[in-house]
Amino acid sequence: MTAAGIIQAAKAEGLIVTLSPGGSIKAIGEQSAVNRWRPTLKEHKAEIINLLTRQPGGMQPTRPAFPEWCNPHCESFHRLELPGLDMVQGCYQETNSTHWRWSRLDKMKNCPNKEQ
Repeated sequence: MTAAGIIQAAKAEGLIVTLSPGGSIKAIGEQSAVNRWRPTLKEHKAEIINLLTRQPGGMQPTRPAFPEWCNPHCESFHRLELPGLDMVQGCYQETNSTHWRWSRLDKMKNCPNKEQ
């Protein structure tokens, strides 16, 4: 499997594979998926780093996978898979004792848990 194939397959399982500020591989997602992919990511580490850093002008800028205010390990954080679309990340919030609201992370400006 190529580095691009590994990244796509990991993404299909909910992982985000990126570079840390120090230049090493960083996998973000559910711990079980991270544990499952860790051996493959280590085995192909050099290829993946080369792919993630390759860009005609030099180093590919790394950007955070989540806004600074978001904790992907929060119990309200959730990934939603929609047919024909990429995985959408969001947050569940209880509006009252019988209703929940789900909001897309990319449309939110701050963490609703911190507002309480």
